[in-house]
Amino acid sequence: MFVWYGLKKGTRDGYKSAQQQYEHYVHDYFPGTNSWPATETLICAFAAHRLEGLGPYTRLKGTSLEGYILGLRSYHVDHMLPVGVFTSETLKRIVKGSYEIYGRAKRPRFPITRDSLARITEDASINQ
Repeated sequence: MFVWYGLKKGTRDGYKSAQQQYEHYVHDYFPGTNSWPATETLICAFAAHRLEGLGPYTRLKGTSLEGYILGLRSYHVDHMLPVGVFTSETLKRIVKGSYEIYGRAKRPRFPITRDSLARITEDASINQ
């Protein structure tokens, strides 16, 4: 029970989506194979599949993929399955390769200037 409540509901909901997509992937592409415990081969194949955007889902970015992997790892933690597979060098290289191919999405950060602070405080005083 405490393991279950160790994650916030929103986090668990996001992880559940990743877990369900992984289970569907294994069912569709590796028929007759148990999804759990996840193996290095299955996780790496699922990661590559999602990075390519194959099947019914859109292509993931590297940061989203890392969240999906955490979701699969969370399933292992919840069910007391081994988590060592998630430290796979191959899996790490797949994630790193996704950043090399697709880049890292970074929002431009603009400097905070006196003018921008003046506008913010002016807008705040008008809205009160």
